[in-house]
Amino acid sequence: MLSELRRFSNAKIFCLLLVALSGCSFIGPKSKNWDAAGSSSEHVAIPNPASSAGRAAAETSQKLELAIAIETADLARKRGMDDEAIAQYLVARKLDPKLKGVAHPLAVLYDRAGKMDAAEREYQLAMSEQGNNADLLSDYGYFLYSRGKLTEAEATLRSAIKQTPKHHQATINLALVVGTQGHYDESQRLFTEAIGPAAALHNIGMLKLRAGDQAGAVESLRGASSQDPSLTESREVLAKLNGNFNR
Repeated sequence: MLSELRRFSNAKIFCLLLVALSGCSFIGPKSKNWDAAGSSSEHVAIPNPASSAGRAAAETSQKLELAIAIETADLARKRGMDDEAIAQYLVARKLDPKLKGVAHPLAVLYDRAGKMDAAEREYQLAMSEQGNNADLLSDYGYFLYSRGKLTEAEATLRSAIKQTPKHHQATINLALVVGTQGHYDESQRLFTEAIGPAAALHNIGMLKLRAGDQAGAVESLRGASSQDPSLTESREVLAKLNGNFNR
């Protein structure tokens, strides 16, 4: 899932955004040798900020800045540029303190950065804004799982599935949580529903292995490999386990 991403400067991100929005290219410093239409001697009327026209111009400018900040943040997030995405979402929030919709992506980004307190704060804000949103509950449930809060994670993920019964990621996350608690039958059923029987058995095998049940892990992994011989991961783990047994 992870790929090496080339990091872009803020200027290049800004340029990519403008190209996407308006088709323009990056504009650097102007040459002193402007043509007549753009001559520095040409008078340009600047609206008085106190006038209605000035206020309208300022509002339009702020809306444009806000749109650019959000679109730049979204682009950076999709490219895996988490630090830049966080910075631009915070710029957007500064431009509009009442802005809704950035808390959820900020929570995920802070979680990936290991800033757990900030992630928790943003998740709580996002839930106060969005309520029982299945995508949000799925992400928050996994966040709770990653912090070892299994009971809370399970309740949150069940709420997500109650809202959207066929929610793919919430189903996988819940399977992971209940499997970690040792409820392998329910975990396998949920994994099977989301990713198929062979992959489900592989995951159960890995959960058993993590819990210290090597014999149970081998049984599940063999079942996975038998059902789907293309699961090279199962064969590789089995080979390592067999090597350990033969020592």
